[in-house]
Amino acid sequence: MKTCVKCAVKRTHTGFRKDSRIRGGYTGTCLPCHRAYRNASYLNNRDEILRKQKSDYDKNPLKYKLSAARYRLKNIAKVRAFHASYRKNNAEKLASWFRNNYILNRAKKLNDAVCWRKKNKSKVSGYSAARRAREINATPGWADMTEIASIYAKATAMSESSGIQHHVDHIWPLKGHGFSGLHVQCNLRILTASENLKKGNKRPEMENLHGNK
Repeated sequence: MKTCVKCAVKRTHTGFRKDSRIRGGYTGTCLPCHRAYRNASYLNNRDEILRKQKSDYDKNPLKYKLSAARYRLKNIAKVRAFHASYRKNNAEKLASWFRNNYILNRAKKLNDAVCWRKKNKSKVSGYSAARRAREINATPGWADMTEIASIYAKATAMSESSGIQHHVDHIWPLKGHGFSGLHVQCNLRILTASENLKKGNKRPEMENLHGNK
């Protein structure tokens, strides 16, 4: 057991940081005290720390990118868990950011999309053909094609009037994991692009879309 010089709490050696420069091989302050000190120091010097970090990054961005890539490779599960938790806890914030970002950069994004399609015509053709095939195979004889067309027209009108891109979403996706939805009017709804991309190919009960009906 070892006693922390700050909080005077006795802990096992695993509760202290290793430091070969110190006699005994461990620091005098325990991990909780060390974290509290680091957090307080960061808050008190945040602007200076961020300025220095940006300056160091600008001088050698490749070094930082490689370091970040190595960390992600060594901690794949940890990184994925962190991102999943962040997305879950900040769903509204992220949705708002994506909406605002799209509005501010709508012209550039549309131009980038046009340029990408021109440079990748074979890919676009393949994607479109696969999509059409899925829709044809998933369209039963009783589907109301007039109503389906009106839903797509309404989505286009909403995009033009609001300045926010809207998509027609299949509530039960045509290409789901272990299932296939139908291309029928009752399986269609209009979502913003960010909501639709967030949903992906999830089943309805697995969705977590803010404000969806």
